Amino acid sequence: DYAYPILKIECEVSAGTYIRALARDIGQKLDTGAYLSNLRRTKIGEYSVQNAVRLDETTTHEFILSHIIRNNPGDN
Repeated sequence: DYAYPILKIECEVSAGTYIRALARDIGQKLDTGAYLSNLRRTKIGEYSVQNAVRLDETTTHEFILSHIIRNNPGDN
């Protein structure tokens, strides 16, 4: 998405990728400056924003029973 002077990109990268360096490299290639004004990780390994739970939801009785107590490794 581009609306001067802001370019928004979404990248799917492997471990060790430096997104800030990517912004710098894009700026150099375009013969301008470039920097990040925002960085949002949407997925790390098996964890995804799409499967995330809001913090205020983690204190409900139902959440505690279904996620924390049920998944306790000591309950085997």
